[in-house]
Amino acid sequence: RFPSPWQCPDCGREMERGVLSQGGDGLMCSDCGAGAPGGLSVSAAAIGFLREISGTKLRAMGESPPPESVLEEVEEVCGRVRRAFLQRELKSLRVMRETLAGLPNG
Repeated sequence: RFPSPWQCPDCGREMERGVLSQGGDGLMCSDCGAGAPGGLSVSAAAIGFLREISGTKLRAMGESPPPESVLEEVEEVCGRVRRAFLQRELKSLRVMRETLAGLPNG
């Protein structure tokens, strides 16, 4: 299950910015996650995007996409969560990236 971007599981406060645990299995507010070894800082923009995609249709998201920097940050967050869940990286990820890189505008 993807860590919730709504509320810190440690203190219960609404999440503004966060820290994803090194293992990718927990997202906490920046106060509770401060000093977590290997934690990944998650910006307010990325938290907002994660909230938005939970209730927005893909077509609507495509009409006003977030900045590339937010998408790259969310990709890193999702990658850590995916690796934590699977306990490994997807073998097909490299193939997908190479395929996308070969497409026009890729």
